[in-house]
Amino acid sequence: MIAPLTNLTIATVTVDLTHVVYTWNLSTTFAPKSVEVLVGQRFDRYRSHEKNCLTTVVDKTLDEDVVISIKLVQEPDAAFPVAHITFMPSAGRQRVRVPPGFKIVLKEDASILVERVQLEGVIPPALADAQVHNANCYWIVPKREDGRAVRDAWLMYELVGNLGPGALLWPVFKQPTSIDRESLKDVITPWSVRHFLLNKALDDTRNPITVINHVEKRFRVEHARKRFSFGNIDRLMVMAGAPGERREDVEFGAKLVMAALNSGVVTDAVYEETLADAYAMGMLGV
Repeated sequence: MIAPLTNLTIATVTVDLTHVVYTWNLSTTFAPKSVEVLVGQRFDRYRSHEKNCLTTVVDKTLDEDVVISIKLVQEPDAAFPVAHITFMPSAGRQRVRVPPGFKIVLKEDASILVERVQLEGVIPPALADAQVHNANCYWIVPKREDGRAVRDAWLMYELVGNLGPGALLWPVFKQPTSIDRESLKDVITPWSVRHFLLNKALDDTRNPITVINHVEKRFRVEHARKRFSFGNIDRLMVMAGAPGERREDVEFGAKLVMAALNSGVVTDAVYEETLADAYAMGMLGV
């Protein structure tokens, strides 16, 4: 009897000093396929494999049906390049940054594992302290998201995350690894903010956390809009427990939140929900 396969590896991304190798499994019956991405290139993996694209136009806007996008970025004066790996909108369009010497493993249950790999050649000393940033996100939509985890995260954000000092939490399910601009850009996107604030797990009327039952979607968005407004930066600094030199980073994060809240990704979802509520209450004709 063959044991059932569980939580299969769907793809891997291995980062070297000069290139990235993305390998994905089409199925359990076909050999894996691989593509190599160099500095100055970007590989977009589409839902439809026929559309997969390796391009040198690395900064163009991602198409909606791109499942994963990979580019190897060499910043000026940096000792080594870093792979930027961005996931699909329904998974939050979040980004993971991976330095050389690491492999990320994309699992069937939407989780991401991080593994060390051996590098060859001259290894920059700075790599000794390098780390993978923000790999605690989903890479695809999970088949079964833990509703309790979402509710607990929201409660921490809404109540504890406003107590300060050092308690600042952003309106996303998975918090950034640090308060710097790149980490904030990794995590705070219109899709990740929508996934968190408008999550169906917060709409359950049987929710044991009664405070959630009284905060409708549009009010969750308005609460976030007030908390991360420009006029509330001083309060955010207190909550962050950050020194004065980090003010620009906190302001940058607040701007990302406000841009997400003002984007059609969030506002359209709130509008549609408001219409649905109005129809359900008989306030609008069919």
